[in-house]
Amino acid sequence: MIDIGKPENNSKQLSSPAMANSSWMDRLKSKVISSSEWNQELPPRPALVRNSEGEVFIPKGKVCMISGSGGKGKSFLTLHLAMSIIMSKYDHPTLAITDKKENLYVIDDEIGDGGCLLLYGEDDRHELNYRMKTLFNHKTSYLNESSKSTAMRAIDQYMRVIPMVEVGESSVRDHGFGNENSPAYKRWSELKSVLMNYDYPLHLIVIDPLIHFVSCGIETDNEQAGAFMKQLNELTQLKGNPSVLVIHHAKKSDSSSYRGSSALSDNARWVASLDWIKTQGQDEEEEYEVDDSGNRIVQLKVTKSNSSSVGMVAQYSIPQGGGVVKVDRGNSGESVI
Repeated sequence: MIDIGKPENNSKQLSSPAMANSSWMDRLKSKVISSSEWNQELPPRPALVRNSEGEVFIPKGKVCMISGSGGKGKSFLTLHLAMSIIMSKYDHPTLAITDKKENLYVIDDEIGDGGCLLLYGEDDRHELNYRMKTLFNHKTSYLNESSKSTAMRAIDQYMRVIPMVEVGESSVRDHGFGNENSPAYKRWSELKSVLMNYDYPLHLIVIDPLIHFVSCGIETDNEQAGAFMKQLNELTQLKGNPSVLVIHHAKKSDSSSYRGSSALSDNARWVASLDWIKTQGQDEEEEYEVDDSGNRIVQLKVTKSNSSSVGMVAQYSIPQGGGVVKVDRGNSGESVI
């Protein structure tokens, strides 16, 4: 079993002994919502990321999905998001991504100490090491050595990045999943057991990409795809109520739309597409918008959300040296790290 965190024996479980011994109807009755719960001033909806006006951009504690074509930076964005979450208590919580009016998005200030688990099915150790190094160096370029060391210790303690290509078979959903002897069922049970006994709360779990964590055919099977997304929803009940972010490939014919079953987005609470921004030129060859430094502008657009506005947009650039920078269109002449 992969060492993805030091277990703690007395941690909260997804289901308590009392729940196991009570009847389904008793549990149903105990969950009735009364007016005393909602007829009062309610706290803000939980968020991982908010805009400058406090509106939720990426929700907390939900199954989320980002789709995009290969090479557009989906995995790079997840590493940047996780590293920003970990460093938000030691650094200004900006993500260096903005809306169209260049207002910054930030990590929610209610995010406390906690961890991120990122499972990558395509990227190998060398590629992940390179990306993490360039991101960290960029994000800490203005810090002194003492502050850099503090940030590095936080990442070592709270950020678990695992190249699944070194593990072998990574499917946690197959067509025989209902059978407890199914290999995928065993892998899923073992993973969930370890995560339930984590020694700190989790804020984010990344599954990248979806196709590497399900067996052949499930991506296009409505029933199985929906069951897999509901399976991932179980992880949002872990200590810390993490968001589970699924990375998925876009259709070859339409980079703004994901491939496979509609049950994938139906069972996600937040869906966004990631792409470069095409110019309005008349040339036959596709051209893309760039910032003042010549870097292509990446856009993340919300296409479905139960807790924020559909159509919300985040934009940023990835310079050749690595990192994520605020789009510079000549207004400030300065990048935000």
